[in-house]
Amino acid sequence: MDHKKRLAEIRDIIWDNWYSNDVDDKLFASLESELQDIHTAAKENECLWLISELYHFRVDQSKRKVSQYALMALDADPDNAGIHDNLTYGNNVRTHNFKDIDHNELIEFYRGFIDTHPDSLIAHRIMLECLIDNYRFEEALHTIDIARSRFPSKAFLWDLYHGEIVYKSGKQAEARTLWEQTCAANKDNYLCLSMVGEYYALFGLYDDALIKYAAAFELQKPPRKIDPLISIFKTLDIQKEYAKALATIDRIIEIYKTDWDTEHGIDIEDLIGEKNKIERKMNNETRRGK
Repeated sequence: MDHKKRLAEIRDIIWDNWYSNDVDDKLFASLESELQDIHTAAKENECLWLISELYHFRVDQSKRKVSQYALMALDADPDNAGIHDNLTYGNNVRTHNFKDIDHNELIEFYRGFIDTHPDSLIAHRIMLECLIDNYRFEEALHTIDIARSRFPSKAFLWDLYHGEIVYKSGKQAEARTLWEQTCAANKDNYLCLSMVGEYYALFGLYDDALIKYAAAFELQKPPRKIDPLISIFKTLDIQKEYAKALATIDRIIEIYKTDWDTEHGIDIEDLIGEKNKIERKMNNETRRGK
């Protein structure tokens, strides 16, 4: 078989099973070994990326198992700090320990990387996001200046990141004005609207987030990305707008059917699982209301 075709098949196997909790060690080992063999024979760089994806998949799968067993353990030992640590780790909760969120090693890597690869947009973005996340704002602003000069056509990105720095510096109203101005100037830009929706959601401005997510989704033509709708139902879940959240999930399932010709599989099963969880919350709310 042509190795390009086989790599595409392996990629589909990984992605199609991404949300599966079924641990298949034999399949994992077999795919890694096959990818190593193809790389040795064909020097195909995609093999290394897919091995990385394979381990990324395994990490996400393992985290779900971490959470599952930690929840089970808490029933008998509710004050065990180690169990709670595992539960928060398994659910990607951001720690407040600086040693765990310090990005300096990655920042230094990307500092050298963008010098060697000045045309890599994603590298500039990752370095910038790491700097902002660690509140290294002076360095972040300098990186924005560099990025503006190298990627002038992506001005909206650098304006949005600048707004994040302004917001985190305590000037929330000024940041929101900057974000809204950037959206107005890029009203047909899916990424711009989506990013501002993410900012609003991350900072607890849920009503504003819903508006931006919806606007971003409506910009698309089939086949449409469902990411904004996923963010919408999760935001509505937080707001306890359960009926609206369920309607949004139904819309996602319908888009899978109409835009992606998908009616079955792990993605659909995951959405049905989300529906079941929200329906249980809604029923509990109803019972408490009585």
